[in-house]
Amino acid sequence: MSSQTIPSTSHYDRSVHHMEPLSSSDRNELISLCQAHDVAVRKSRNLSRTVIFKDYFVKYNCESSLHYEFETLIYLYDKALEDPSAPRIPKPIDYFDHLIGNWRCAYIVMEHIQGAQPAKSAPQQVAEALQWLHSVPAPPGVVIGTVGGGPARHKVFKDYEAPLIFANPSAIAAYLNKALTILPRSSPGPSPVDFSNEPIIFSQSDMHPGNFIIDQNGELWLIDFESITLLPESFAKYTVLSSVMGKEIPEQLGWSWDAMPNGKSMSRARTMLWMTQRLALDEYGNPTKIEMERIPLQPRYSDRIPVIVPTASPSDPNQVVLRVNPAM
Repeated sequence: MSSQTIPSTSHYDRSVHHMEPLSSSDRNELISLCQAHDVAVRKSRNLSRTVIFKDYFVKYNCESSLHYEFETLIYLYDKALEDPSAPRIPKPIDYFDHLIGNWRCAYIVMEHIQGAQPAKSAPQQVAEALQWLHSVPAPPGVVIGTVGGGPARHKVFKDYEAPLIFANPSAIAAYLNKALTILPRSSPGPSPVDFSNEPIIFSQSDMHPGNFIIDQNGELWLIDFESITLLPESFAKYTVLSSVMGKEIPEQLGWSWDAMPNGKSMSRARTMLWMTQRLALDEYGNPTKIEMERIPLQPRYSDRIPVIVPTASPSDPNQVVLRVNPAM
Protein backbone atom coordinates (compact mmCIF):
# COMPACT_ATOMS: atom_id res chain seq x y z
CA MET A 1 0.00 0.00 0.00
CA SER A 2 1.50 3.32 -1.02
CA SER A 3 0.85 6.91 -0.11
CA GLN A 4 2.11 10.19 -1.45
CA THR A 5 2.32 13.61 0.13
CA ILE A 6 0.74 16.35 -1.97
CA PRO A 7 3.12 19.20 -2.82
CA SER A 8 2.04 22.27 -0.88
CA THR A 9 0.77 25.36 -2.67
CA SER A 10 1.09 27.33 0.55
CA HIS A 11 3.30 30.38 0.97
CA TYR A 12 4.31 29.18 4.42
CA ASP A 13 7.23 27.07 5.55
CA ARG A 14 5.75 24.10 7.39
CA SER A 15 9.05 23.41 9.16
CA VAL A 16 8.47 26.38 11.47
CA HIS A 17 5.52 24.54 12.99
CA HIS A 18 7.73 21.64 14.09
CA MET A 19 5.40 19.23 12.34
CA GLU A 20 6.27 15.58 12.68
CA PRO A 21 4.56 13.71 9.81
CA LEU A 22 3.45 10.15 10.42
CA SER A 23 5.77 7.35 9.47
CA SER A 24 4.97 5.30 6.36
CA SER A 25 3.76 2.41 8.50
CA ASP A 26 1.48 4.71 10.53
CA ARG A 27 0.08 6.22 7.35
CA ASN A 28 -0.70 2.78 5.97
CA GLU A 29 -2.29 1.77 9.26
CA LEU A 30 -4.39 4.94 9.22
CA ILE A 31 -5.53 4.30 5.64
CA SER A 32 -6.69 0.81 6.62
CA LEU A 33 -8.51 2.23 9.65
CA CYS A 34 -10.33 4.78 7.50
CA GLN A 35 -11.32 2.15 4.95
CA ALA A 36 -12.78 0.01 7.73
CA HIS A 37 -14.53 3.08 9.12
CA ASP A 38 -16.09 3.75 5.71
CA VAL A 39 -17.57 0.25 5.65
CA ALA A 40 -19.01 0.73 9.14
CA VAL A 41 -20.55 4.14 8.46
CA ARG A 42 -22.17 2.93 5.25
CA LYS A 43 -24.00 0.28 7.24
CA SER A 44 -25.08 2.77 9.91
CA ARG A 45 -25.74 5.59 7.39
CA ASN A 46 -23.52 7.85 9.47
CA LEU A 47 -21.63 9.97 6.96
CA SER A 48 -18.89 11.09 9.36
CA ARG A 49 -15.41 10.76 7.91
CA THR A 50 -13.39 11.37 11.06
CA VAL A 51 -11.49 8.89 13.22
CA ILE A 52 -9.26 8.88 16.27
CA PHE A 53 -5.89 7.34 15.47
CA LYS A 54 -3.55 6.88 18.41
CA ASP A 55 -3.24 10.40 19.90
CA TYR A 56 -4.50 12.16 16.78
CA PHE A 57 -7.78 13.37 15.33
CA VAL A 58 -8.05 12.57 11.62
CA LYS A 59 -10.38 13.99 8.99
CA TYR A 60 -10.38 12.36 5.58
CA ASN A 61 -12.27 12.68 2.34
CA CYS A 62 -11.87 12.13 -1.37
CA GLU A 63 -11.96 15.82 -2.17
CA SER A 64 -9.27 18.26 -3.21
CA SER A 65 -10.88 20.89 -0.96
CA LEU A 66 -9.40 19.13 2.07
CA HIS A 67 -6.04 20.56 1.04
CA TYR A 68 -7.39 24.10 1.47
CA GLU A 69 -8.69 23.18 4.91
CA PHE A 70 -5.25 22.00 5.99
CA GLU A 71 -3.63 25.20 4.73
CA THR A 72 -6.15 27.19 6.78
CA LEU A 73 -5.37 25.10 9.86
CA ILE A 74 -1.63 25.74 9.45
CA TYR A 75 -2.11 29.48 8.93
CA LEU A 76 -4.42 30.01 11.91
CA TYR A 77 -2.32 27.77 14.16
CA ASP A 78 0.68 29.93 13.31
CA LYS A 79 -1.23 33.14 14.11
CA ALA A 80 -2.57 31.71 17.38
CA LEU A 81 0.96 30.87 18.54
CA GLU A 82 1.86 34.54 18.18
CA ASP A 83 -1.12 35.81 20.20
CA PRO A 84 -1.75 34.87 23.86
CA SER A 85 -5.35 36.12 23.58
CA ALA A 86 -6.15 33.70 20.74
CA PRO A 87 -8.43 30.69 21.13
CA ARG A 88 -6.76 27.31 21.03
CA ILE A 89 -6.10 25.79 17.60
CA PRO A 90 -5.26 22.08 17.16
CA LYS A 91 -1.66 21.47 16.17
CA PRO A 92 -1.33 20.31 12.53
CA ILE A 93 0.56 17.02 12.33
CA ASP A 94 0.39 15.66 8.80
CA TYR A 95 -1.36 15.83 5.45
CA PHE A 96 -1.10 13.22 2.72
CA ASP A 97 -3.20 11.62 0.03
CA HIS A 98 -3.67 8.08 -1.23
CA LEU A 99 -5.14 6.66 -4.43
CA ILE A 100 -8.05 4.29 -3.84
CA GLY A 101 -9.40 3.04 -7.16
CA ASN A 102 -10.25 6.17 -9.13
CA TRP A 103 -10.43 8.35 -6.03
CA ARG A 104 -7.57 10.21 -4.41
CA CYS A 105 -8.41 10.45 -0.73
CA ALA A 106 -6.77 13.06 1.49
CA TYR A 107 -6.07 12.84 5.21
CA ILE A 108 -5.67 15.69 7.71
CA VAL A 109 -3.95 14.60 10.92
CA MET A 110 -4.07 17.00 13.85
CA GLU A 111 -3.86 17.17 17.60
CA HIS A 112 -6.71 15.41 19.44
CA ILE A 113 -8.35 17.38 22.25
CA GLN A 114 -9.22 14.99 25.06
CA GLY A 115 -12.58 15.23 26.84
CA ALA A 116 -13.81 18.26 24.87
CA GLN A 117 -17.49 19.17 24.61
CA PRO A 118 -19.41 21.52 22.26
CA ALA A 119 -19.42 25.09 23.58
CA LYS A 120 -23.21 25.33 23.75
CA SER A 121 -23.21 27.24 27.04
CA ALA A 122 -20.27 29.56 26.44
CA PRO A 123 -21.53 32.37 24.15
CA GLN A 124 -19.01 34.89 25.46
CA GLN A 125 -16.06 32.59 24.76
CA VAL A 126 -17.40 31.82 21.28
CA ALA A 127 -17.86 35.54 20.58
CA GLU A 128 -14.31 36.26 21.76
CA ALA A 129 -12.98 33.49 19.52
CA LEU A 130 -14.86 34.96 16.55
CA GLN A 131 -13.53 38.44 17.33
CA TRP A 132 -10.01 37.05 17.25
CA LEU A 133 -10.70 35.20 13.99
CA HIS A 134 -12.07 38.37 12.40
CA SER A 135 -8.91 40.24 13.39
CA VAL A 136 -6.46 37.80 11.77
CA PRO A 137 -4.84 39.41 8.70
CA ALA A 138 -5.23 37.76 5.33
CA PRO A 139 -2.24 35.87 3.93
CA PRO A 140 -0.43 37.37 0.93
CA GLY A 141 -2.27 36.97 -2.35
CA VAL A 142 -5.66 35.94 -0.93
CA VAL A 143 -8.55 38.43 -1.22
CA ILE A 144 -11.73 36.35 -1.31
CA GLY A 145 -11.73 32.62 -0.56
CA THR A 146 -9.68 30.13 1.39
CA VAL A 147 -6.06 30.04 2.44
CA GLY A 148 -4.35 28.17 -0.38
CA GLY A 149 -6.54 29.67 -3.09
CA GLY A 150 -9.85 27.78 -2.93
CA PRO A 151 -13.37 29.19 -3.37
CA ALA A 152 -15.20 30.86 -0.50
CA ARG A 153 -17.71 28.86 1.49
CA HIS A 154 -20.96 30.32 2.82
CA LYS A 155 -24.64 29.41 3.12
CA VAL A 156 -25.56 32.12 0.59
CA PHE A 157 -24.08 29.93 -2.14
CA LYS A 158 -25.57 26.67 -3.37
CA ASP A 159 -24.06 23.72 -1.53
CA TYR A 160 -22.22 26.27 0.65
CA GLU A 161 -19.50 26.91 -1.93
CA ALA A 162 -18.95 29.86 -4.26
CA PRO A 163 -18.95 28.84 -7.93
CA LEU A 164 -16.02 31.17 -8.68
CA ILE A 165 -12.87 32.38 -6.97
CA PHE A 166 -13.94 36.01 -6.87
CA ALA A 167 -11.19 38.55 -7.51
CA ASN A 168 -12.44 41.29 -5.19
CA PRO A 169 -15.43 42.50 -3.13
CA SER A 170 -16.92 44.32 -6.13
CA ALA A 171 -17.05 41.06 -8.08
CA ILE A 172 -18.92 39.19 -5.36
CA ALA A 173 -21.31 42.14 -4.98
CA ALA A 174 -21.97 42.12 -8.73
CA TYR A 175 -22.72 38.41 -8.55
CA LEU A 176 -25.27 38.76 -5.75
CA ASN A 177 -26.83 41.80 -7.38
CA LYS A 178 -27.22 39.86 -10.64
CA ALA A 179 -29.14 37.21 -8.70
CA LEU A 180 -31.42 39.93 -7.31
CA THR A 181 -32.32 41.08 -10.83
CA ILE A 182 -33.48 37.60 -11.80
CA LEU A 183 -35.89 37.06 -8.92
CA PRO A 184 -39.54 37.97 -9.50
CA ARG A 185 -40.06 41.62 -8.70
CA SER A 186 -41.41 42.52 -5.29
CA SER A 187 -42.55 45.84 -3.91
CA PRO A 188 -40.45 47.32 -2.53
CA GLY A 189 -37.57 45.47 -4.19
CA PRO A 190 -34.38 44.65 -2.30
CA SER A 191 -31.57 47.19 -2.37
CA PRO A 192 -28.33 46.25 -4.14
CA VAL A 193 -25.68 44.79 -1.87
CA ASP A 194 -22.60 46.93 -1.35
CA PHE A 195 -19.39 45.64 0.24
CA SER A 196 -17.18 48.56 -0.80
CA ASN A 197 -16.77 49.98 2.72
CA GLU A 198 -16.48 46.66 4.53
CA PRO A 199 -13.35 44.93 5.80
CA ILE A 200 -12.48 41.51 4.39
CA ILE A 201 -12.28 39.16 7.36
CA PHE A 202 -11.95 35.50 8.18
CA SER A 203 -15.45 34.15 8.71
CA GLN A 204 -16.52 30.84 10.22
CA SER A 205 -19.33 30.17 7.77
CA ASP A 206 -20.58 27.09 9.62
CA MET A 207 -21.76 28.15 13.07
CA HIS A 208 -22.40 24.60 14.24
CA PRO A 209 -22.01 24.19 18.03
CA GLY A 210 -19.56 21.34 17.43
CA ASN A 211 -17.13 23.69 15.67
CA PHE A 212 -16.40 25.41 18.99
CA ILE A 213 -15.41 23.10 21.83
CA ILE A 214 -14.42 23.49 25.47
CA ASP A 215 -11.66 21.28 26.86
CA GLN A 216 -11.25 19.91 30.38
CA ASN A 217 -9.48 23.10 31.45
CA GLY A 218 -12.32 25.33 30.27
CA GLU A 219 -10.41 26.63 27.25
CA LEU A 220 -12.19 27.16 23.95
CA TRP A 221 -10.86 25.58 20.76
CA LEU A 222 -11.69 26.40 17.16
CA ILE A 223 -12.02 23.24 15.07
CA ASP A 224 -13.25 22.33 11.57
CA PHE A 225 -11.50 24.75 9.23
CA GLU A 226 -13.35 23.76 6.05
CA SER A 227 -15.72 26.72 6.21
CA ILE A 228 -13.31 29.39 7.46
CA THR A 229 -12.79 31.71 4.51
CA LEU A 230 -12.09 35.36 3.72
CA LEU A 231 -15.23 37.32 2.85
CA PRO A 232 -16.69 40.81 3.32
CA GLU A 233 -17.88 41.38 6.90
CA SER A 234 -21.58 41.12 5.92
CA PHE A 235 -21.10 37.40 5.29
CA ALA A 236 -19.79 36.86 8.82
CA LYS A 237 -22.71 38.84 10.23
CA TYR A 238 -25.21 36.90 8.12
CA THR A 239 -23.88 33.58 9.43
CA VAL A 240 -23.82 34.61 13.08
CA LEU A 241 -27.23 36.30 13.01
CA SER A 242 -28.88 33.27 11.39
CA SER A 243 -27.04 30.76 13.58
CA VAL A 244 -28.75 28.04 15.61
CA MET A 245 -26.40 28.90 18.49
CA GLY A 246 -28.74 31.61 19.78
CA LYS A 247 -28.88 35.38 20.07
CA GLU A 248 -26.26 35.79 22.80
CA ILE A 249 -23.30 35.55 20.40
CA PRO A 250 -24.42 38.36 18.03
CA GLU A 251 -25.30 40.45 21.08
CA GLN A 252 -21.76 39.98 22.39
CA LEU A 253 -20.44 41.09 18.99
CA GLY A 254 -22.83 44.05 18.80
CA TRP A 255 -24.45 42.74 15.63
CA SER A 256 -28.14 42.88 14.67
CA TRP A 257 -30.25 42.52 11.54
CA ASP A 258 -31.42 46.13 11.88
CA ALA A 259 -27.82 47.35 11.68
CA MET A 260 -26.99 45.17 8.66
CA PRO A 261 -28.03 46.95 5.43
CA ASN A 262 -27.09 44.00 3.21
CA GLY A 263 -28.98 41.38 5.20
CA LYS A 264 -32.34 41.37 3.41
CA SER A 265 -30.77 41.51 -0.03
CA MET A 266 -28.37 38.66 0.75
CA SER A 267 -31.31 36.52 1.88
CA ARG A 268 -33.16 37.26 -1.36
CA ALA A 269 -30.09 36.53 -3.48
CA ARG A 270 -29.60 33.24 -1.65
CA THR A 271 -33.07 32.13 -2.79
CA MET A 272 -31.97 32.39 -6.42
CA LEU A 273 -28.44 31.07 -5.94
CA TRP A 274 -29.73 27.84 -4.43
CA MET A 275 -31.66 27.27 -7.66
CA THR A 276 -28.81 28.16 -10.01
CA GLN A 277 -25.33 29.63 -9.77
CA ARG A 278 -24.75 30.14 -13.50
CA LEU A 279 -25.30 33.87 -13.81
CA ALA A 280 -23.10 34.59 -16.85
CA LEU A 281 -20.52 36.54 -14.84
CA ASP A 282 -16.80 35.88 -14.47
CA GLU A 283 -14.61 36.12 -11.36
CA TYR A 284 -14.31 39.89 -11.88
CA GLY A 285 -18.08 40.39 -12.09
CA ASN A 286 -17.99 40.97 -15.84
CA PRO A 287 -20.52 39.43 -18.28
CA THR A 288 -19.49 36.25 -20.06
CA LYS A 289 -20.67 34.53 -23.22
CA ILE A 290 -21.94 31.56 -21.24
CA GLU A 291 -25.70 31.45 -21.09
CA MET A 292 -27.43 31.40 -17.75
CA GLU A 293 -28.89 28.12 -16.64
CA ARG A 294 -32.62 27.79 -17.02
CA ILE A 295 -34.21 27.19 -13.65
CA PRO A 296 -36.50 24.16 -13.33
CA LEU A 297 -39.64 25.03 -11.41
CA GLN A 298 -41.79 22.75 -9.32
CA PRO A 299 -45.27 22.31 -10.83
CA ARG A 300 -46.94 24.06 -7.90
CA TYR A 301 -44.85 27.20 -8.53
CA SER A 302 -44.89 27.29 -12.32
CA ASP A 303 -48.06 29.37 -12.44
CA ARG A 304 -46.63 32.00 -10.08
CA ILE A 305 -43.09 32.67 -11.27
CA PRO A 306 -42.18 33.88 -14.77
CA VAL A 307 -39.72 31.81 -16.75
CA ILE A 308 -36.29 33.43 -17.19
CA VAL A 309 -34.83 32.73 -20.63
CA PRO A 310 -31.25 33.86 -21.44
CA THR A 311 -30.74 34.88 -25.06
CA ALA A 312 -28.17 36.73 -27.14
CA SER A 313 -28.67 40.47 -27.47
CA PRO A 314 -29.93 41.42 -30.96
CA SER A 315 -27.38 44.26 -31.10
CA ASP A 316 -24.46 42.31 -29.64
CA PRO A 317 -24.46 38.49 -30.04
CA ASN A 318 -21.73 38.19 -27.40
CA GLN A 319 -23.87 39.79 -24.71
CA VAL A 320 -26.31 37.65 -22.74
CA VAL A 321 -29.63 39.28 -21.92
CA LEU A 322 -32.68 38.00 -20.12
CA ARG A 323 -36.11 37.60 -21.66
CA VAL A 324 -39.01 37.08 -19.28
CA ASN A 325 -41.71 34.82 -20.68
CA PRO A 326 -45.12 34.48 -19.08
CA ALA A 327 -45.33 31.60 -16.64
CA MET A 328 -45.90 28.31 -18.40
